[in-house]
Amino acid sequence: METIIEERPWDTLRDLTLAGDRRALEILLEELPASEAVRALLRLNPEDQQRLLTTLDPSDAAELIEEVPDHHAAEMVERLPAAEAASILQELQSDDQADLIGDIDTEGVEAILAEMAPEAAADVRRLVE
Repeated sequence: METIIEERPWDTLRDLTLAGDRRALEILLEELPASEAVRALLRLNPEDQQRLLTTLDPSDAAELIEEVPDHHAAEMVERLPAAEAASILQELQSDDQADLIGDIDTEGVEAILAEMAPEAAADVRRLVE
């Protein structure tokens, strides 16, 4: 399946997100340069950002989050259900985990860590101490 990237890729991203078409989203995000994918993501409203991140496989969502400026990434992850946020967090490299956790409020961090395997949560806690 070939995705046509239009001048406003955020419109395509939103439409595919609303349709729940994971495979087409993956193809689109692979075709877009990282900077354009981030630009498109940041142009979505918060609900569509959340829907996109939860539609993607956690590893694909993590790859996208890694490219987003830390402050924006933290806001997006904070809005996710804790279990979804934990799945994405576990896919990030340790330095990205530390940066992201450092920008999320304590209550949000604890909720996310509670959803992780105890050993993985302990590793993340060590990163931010």
